[in-house]
Amino acid sequence: MRSVRRAARYCGAALVLVALGATAMPVAAAKEAPRPAGGWARSGIDVSYPQCGASLPRAVPFVIVGVNAGLANTQNPCLVEQLVWATGAVPQVPEAGLPPGVSLYLNTADPGSLYDGLPIADWPRSGTNPDGRCLSTQVATSYGIFEVGQSSLACAYQYGLNLAFQDLELFFIPAAAGAAVSDSPADYPWWLDVETTNSWQAGTSGRAMNSAVLEGMVAGLQAAGSGPIGVYSTASQWFAVTGGATSGGPLSGLPVWIPGARKLSAAGSNCQLPAFTQGQVEMTQWAGPALDEDLWC
Repeated sequence: MRSVRRAARYCGAALVLVALGATAMPVAAAKEAPRPAGGWARSGIDVSYPQCGASLPRAVPFVIVGVNAGLANTQNPCLVEQLVWATGAVPQVPEAGLPPGVSLYLNTADPGSLYDGLPIADWPRSGTNPDGRCLSTQVATSYGIFEVGQSSLACAYQYGLNLAFQDLELFFIPAAAGAAVSDSPADYPWWLDVETTNSWQAGTSGRAMNSAVLEGMVAGLQAAGSGPIGVYSTASQWFAVTGGATSGGPLSGLPVWIPGARKLSAAGSNCQLPAFTQGQVEMTQWAGPALDEDLWC
């Protein structure tokens, strides 16, 4: 995403939030942003906090709105205003062969329990999930001794569940209520933004924990009855983050949204790439003249 750091109700997760959204900023609509001259009938746009106050089109086939402000545990400060704009800009009845008018995307990350010797505030220290029990442990760093959650698959999966809870219950649902639009997760496709510019653990065990975070997020969204879930990434970034984890697991077969094109024709070519999840490439992104454009394949 342009200028973004590439980034049933869930119960039982201990959640400590950091860096919640700032004061909301208005979305300008008086001056319509330019659109490409041709070929955009199947092209929507994605917006998030970098577009706070930007001029946005009055009409667009479909829109993907970012829930976060670049990092996985932050809130887009313009989420309410952008949901209002998006709902008014897309057709009331989706055009044939295109996705629902409004979709949502979530930044993802796996910082682990420590960063530069200090505890990550929202890394879990408890919880039971399909990867086992997340337990606490003591670690000694140059700053002192801290009790933190283990660097384990169980704690990583729990972190993903916590992020899904946060994105749904604390960010999206209140914003949807403020925008007077549907707050049902089932009414929106959801995309997980997986990019190497956010924080991820390294090495074979680290990539396994990164995958566990994403699996936890998928499980949390599905437990809330979300619409379809897909992945925004490239093959190289997906491999760097997850090690290519797909076969038979919860991430296998997820739809793919591929960024990186500089023009519409290249975005069209990217529709023909194999999906790194072994699913299907459903959408590609290209850098439009004013906003990121998204071609529905």
